[in-house]
Amino acid sequence: MPYYPSKINYDGEKFKDKVYEYWSVILTKDHNSKLSETKLLSHNDMINLGLNIDKEWEHYMIHPPEKHVILLRRKI
Repeated sequence: MPYYPSKINYDGEKFKDKVYEYWSVILTKDHNSKLSETKLLSHNDMINLGLNIDKEWEHYMIHPPEKHVILLRRKI
């Protein structure tokens, strides 16, 4: 059963490789119906969903069983 926080959870642990820093943000259950299983979110899409995210972060991958977990990365 997926975990849905009562408000957007920005507490995901950040980690790095040689090129990118990675981070995940978990959306509420209400957001889940607004998300596509195939379309990555643009910065404007994330802002429209209510995320408070710097422009340098990009949504780089969708994990369909948990599409409410937004997987982000930015160049180091």
